[in-house]
Amino acid sequence: MMTYAGVILAFIRKYSPEFSMGDLIGLMLPYSVCFLTIWTLLLILFFELGIPLGF
Repeated sequence: MMTYAGVILAFIRKYSPEFSMGDLIGLMLPYSVCFLTIWTLLLILFFELGIPLGF
């Protein structure tokens, strides 16, 4: 869970009182899936090319 979800929800509810946590999750889900896909592909690329992940 995102650390600042409560803060974001509080700011959104200031302008749209009926906004809920489910709405926030629904808005952020596409971004989460996109980041998961890209970072997984990047990790696979690093493994395939033999690039070290750290020092």
